[in-house]
Amino acid sequence: MNADKAPSAASFHQRLTLMTIFAVDLLRNLQTHPDSSSYIIPPIDIGVTTAPYYTDKSLAISSSPEGKHWYPSSPQHIHLIGFDTLTRFFAAKYYQSFNPPLSALEPYFAAGHGLRATLRPDDAYGSEAEQRAFVQKLADGEMEGEGGKREWAERVELVEATPQAGVSSTVIRKAAKAGEWDIVGELCTEGVAGWVREESLYESDDRGAKMG
Repeated sequence: MNADKAPSAASFHQRLTLMTIFAVDLLRNLQTHPDSSSYIIPPIDIGVTTAPYYTDKSLAISSSPEGKHWYPSSPQHIHLIGFDTLTRFFAAKYYQSFNPPLSALEPYFAAGHGLRATLRPDDAYGSEAEQRAFVQKLADGEMEGEGGKREWAERVELVEATPQAGVSSTVIRKAAKAGEWDIVGELCTEGVAGWVREESLYESDDRGAKMG
């Protein structure tokens, strides 16, 4: 579930299949990489939750009976997100039942969890410098009035996107709708791109209407 968006154009079962195919592709890539002998290839688990917020997702992993069973060592959670999601993570409007709002994030950071956010310079979210300044505001105490703690900034890692990392689900869906399979192939792993094409997943949007 997403706090702001309607469900994806793909069905729940299709999305779960896409995640599974992506996991297989990722493992295959790690296993065949020239440096594969220098690192441990981790297992990949796929979890399903109705919790829309990252803090609640982490709580479900760490406190549910299933989570305690599969992760008895209470591992650290690092959510990989884009800068747009980072701004929503620290948006007080999502935590109005807490006083102050951002105190809702205290259990997440107190548990040692963190965020790895990819910078996304564009007209909507500003330049790279402006995006870095957003996290600096947290470090400088400018979010303390809403409950944000300065030390949380140390748990936020900002990384630059590589030229090949401009992946957008919107671009993928529109390219698939237009039959631009070269673009889909550039933005998806081989297995995912093939299954999107085979299943004709994005011929309509989440309302069942044709995409523009």
